[in-house]
Amino acid sequence: TGSSDPYCIVKVDDEAIIRTATVWKTLSPFWGEEYEVHLQPAFHSISIYVMDEDALSRDDVIGKVCITRDMLAEHP
Repeated sequence: TGSSDPYCIVKVDDEAIIRTATVWKTLSPFWGEEYEVHLQPAFHSISIYVMDEDALSRDDVIGKVCITRDMLAEHP
């Protein structure tokens, strides 16, 4: 259809901690949501997945970024 129904999931060490609202029928979503996350000192990585919600089948991953603890230490 030329559009997606995107939302984001934030995971810390593969545990989902945040799910944004779905922005319907767009390829240029804007969420305008802010979250504050307190990380445990022993965490390994934060992953942000952009998903395409699909009512008839499994939601698709359309983007992902992973930030490791080492990356954050190098560039706070």
